Amino acid sequence: MSRWLTAIALGLTACSGTPDVAVEPDSDQAVAPAIDVVEVPAARPDSNGVAELVIQYEGVGALYKGFFNDAAAGDALARAAQSCVGDTTYLYVSYDDTTRTGRLTLRVEPDVTTCRPVQTETGWQTSPSFPLSRALAQYRDTLASAYDLRIAAFHVQVAVRSTRSMCTLRAEGTHPPDGNGFGACVLHGMEERCGVVADGGLLEFETADASALRSCFGP
Repeated sequence: MSRWLTAIALGLTACSGTPDVAVEPDSDQAVAPAIDVVEVPAARPDSNGVAELVIQYEGVGALYKGFFNDAAAGDALARAAQSCVGDTTYLYVSYDDTTRTGRLTLRVEPDVTTCRPVQTETGWQTSPSFPLSRALAQYRDTLASAYDLRIAAFHVQVAVRSTRSMCTLRAEGTHPPDGNGFGACVLHGMEERCGVVADGGLLEFETADASALRSCFGP
């Protein structure tokens, strides 16, 4: 049984600010605005159902689309994310030519109740989202090894949505981050809220910021 891995050229809300890692795809192919729709077969045999990876692009040219559309890598990502997000995994691949920054953002939709950060007395425990960031980091590393090492410079992000807003967590750590930890700052809509990284994936915030993040991390 199989489904399609679908790549769609659409807009993407990405993390703001100056990047700390630059990536420079081939300018004649990799940075050209994407306007086409590409479909690549992705086999997904599984007794629990069929997983689908939907990729949306911004600022990524045909050459790099071909890399990110790798069926085996996409299939592995869909398998790893399925227990968190269900049968459809939404991935946003963006490249900003001005800042030379690439981002891979996996989105947790409002109806997904698992793998979301959990509020604590001092902030938010983000470790429930580690399965997603780890899977996305593995996807990035697989493609970097197979096609172009510069893909390893793409930032790995998990965007958690509610019916009210969206918060984006960015994986940080020794380059390239392996997805086992997020940075201290969370992009809440268009506003960045920064706290302190504690042990085990806990992000500690001032009370007001911790409460504000409930609007996106909550269901």
